[in-house]
Amino acid sequence: MNMQSKRTKIVATLGPASESREILKKIIEAGVNVVRLNFSHGEHSWHGKIIDIVRELSAELGIPVGIMADLQGPRIRTLVDKDVELKAGEAVIISDVYYNSKFQPAADHPQGGKIIFFDYPKIINDIEVGNEILIEDGLKKLKVTKKEKEFLEAEVLNGGVIKNHKGINMMWVKKIDGKVREWDELWPGEAEARRQILSRAPTVFPQTSKNVAFGKRSLRKSNYISVLTAINHLAPIKQKVNTIRWR
Repeated sequence: MNMQSKRTKIVATLGPASESREILKKIIEAGVNVVRLNFSHGEHSWHGKIIDIVRELSAELGIPVGIMADLQGPRIRTLVDKDVELKAGEAVIISDVYYNSKFQPAADHPQGGKIIFFDYPKIINDIEVGNEILIEDGLKKLKVTKKEKEFLEAEVLNGGVIKNHKGINMMWVKKIDGKVREWDELWPGEAEARRQILSRAPTVFPQTSKNVAFGKRSLRKSNYISVLTAINHLAPIKQKVNTIRWR
């Protein structure tokens, strides 16, 4: 069946366990339509090698296979000097790296004690009272109850131990930079060659249709690469019509 006419596609994420030519051939013969390369991991030289093998096998077998380059979006992570144990119902103070040197919880807040910093400068400016903050894939959940200039106060809904460098998701925050890097930054000196052999490139954490348009412009030299939009939070939902328009 022609991949262009088939509505449902099978996407396989590739990694070290599936990097050999023999395994990739079996995957393609089994019916995969698109292979996904996660650019959050691995060296670009490794990705380039896999792309070359997949294109060679696709031509050899006469089976069209799309290649999806999943680009890393902005990440927000915890910054703590030591583990912070949180219990449901208690309060915790939240600030970020911009206010790190300015804010002293023991002096500025009567509860002192437990504080968590985020590694994204001024991110607390865009968090409002009532917003929920998910930490470590939602295992820990906080709800903002008070907002001050240099810190937030939050109630612990789901407790646990907060460790350093754990991922944070805030579904309603609007001003996260969702810029897609230019391809020349990914493969210096090889950008044009790679444009010709990739077929899918997601934009991650788009805020508006302008973010998707940026991704389109960075790939404009190829007529065969489409942009897929990954909706990782709720900010762009109100603009979904505009966003989809650019897909």
